[in-house]
Amino acid sequence: MPSTEHVGDLLKFLVLWDRSDPLLIHCRAGIGRSPAAAFIAVCFANPSADEREIAVALRRAAPLARPNEGLIRVADSEMGRGGRMRNAIAVTGRGLPWIDVDENEPFQLLSTIRTRKESKGGSYTMSHTRVTVWSGPPEMDVTAPQPGFEREGDVVWVAYRTARTDHFAILRFTGVCKLFFGDPNDETLETHRFYPSGLRPYQFHEIKDDPDLDAPLCQWVITFHDDTLEVTATNAEVLIRATRAPSASHAIAAIRP
Repeated sequence: MPSTEHVGDLLKFLVLWDRSDPLLIHCRAGIGRSPAAAFIAVCFANPSADEREIAVALRRAAPLARPNEGLIRVADSEMGRGGRMRNAIAVTGRGLPWIDVDENEPFQLLSTIRTRKESKGGSYTMSHTRVTVWSGPPEMDVTAPQPGFEREGDVVWVAYRTARTDHFAILRFTGVCKLFFGDPNDETLETHRFYPSGLRPYQFHEIKDDPDLDAPLCQWVITFHDDTLEVTATNAEVLIRATRAPSASHAIAAIRP
């Protein structure tokens, strides 16, 4: 069971960590304890940070993570966060299904996060990443885009309802190495790490100058009404601008090889 001794040992180590080198954290499976320790470490390194911002960053970096709530509860108390750490993990993990995997994939969580004041309208100082509008795709139906996607190997097809509500557009991404679909929605988009750089709701974005990406990889972010889609790939294209279909899955099925 997590105890104040466990958390105390972690915090003592973090005091000595000068952050000149990355901190490697691991446990048996990388699903519960190490994600919790990573979350605690970033919160500790950023005492004025928005805890939910850190929790969202963790969720995006490690979708399979289910951070150990006991460790976080103890750390929240020891660090005097007034319940904000445990509430952030609870909110960002609400409704997640049970997973049956042997181990998580390695992930990276940046140790510098914007402060609570900055998260309400300021900007990151840690990155020169630029968010530009991807003007190719047709405008989406902002109220009910009903997006759907299918993946086969390193190819991903994405369909969504356009502003012509009886039509779907289809996008294709190739050389895909990372795919995320989930929070935030349009009401909580300000919690997204790219929001200060220009991310806006109901838009198609291309991320420029991301220090975490090496050529030829690029990243695209699509902000739908209820979810956000992020794709890291080598290429993106508009495959079909308008096709009649009852749903996104039907539209994709009609063009799949």
